[in-house]
Amino acid sequence: MNNTLMSILGAGLVFFGGAIGAGAHTNQNIDKNGDLIKIEVAKDIAARAGSGIVDSIDLKRDAQGRFIYDVEIEQEGSFLDIDLRIDARSGEVIKMEKEITDDDGDQDNDSLAMKQNFRISEVQAIATAIDDTPGKVMEVDLEPDNGYYEIDIKPGNVEIEIKVDAQTGKIIDKGLDHNN
Repeated sequence: MNNTLMSILGAGLVFFGGAIGAGAHTNQNIDKNGDLIKIEVAKDIAARAGSGIVDSIDLKRDAQGRFIYDVEIEQEGSFLDIDLRIDARSGEVIKMEKEITDDDGDQDNDSLAMKQNFRISEVQAIATAIDDTPGKVMEVDLEPDNGYYEIDIKPGNVEIEIKVDAQTGKIIDKGLDHNN
């Protein structure tokens, strides 16, 4: 009888211990609060969704009262910044916004161009200018009052200023940049 009782107790402990072990394994991605995914998991989700490096991540409550991770992604070698919101309970990406920024981190001319209803984006204007004059793009400015992009390109030791029409995408002026 003692052997039978010991066998039952041993089997119960193995079963109970296995259940605890299995529960610990399935909850390894859960935060200490018990129901939020860990910040490391949210970072992995964000890096995959945004195809970049996590610049910052904050746990917040949104307007609906749910916990979210607010994440900023930087894509190396690109002027693209991505803001993500990840549901902190499910890990679902609930919002993604992409914004092109200049090298100072400011909002780029493309947003202004969209507001002005220009047909050509800054990226398209740069491509047109580089096709015409291959070189390093030094500066890009949208001149909304005049309806063109002013792009400074350095193909060698001089800077060339190219103006690209923001409606048609055609080069409307080209010459040496006398400001540099």
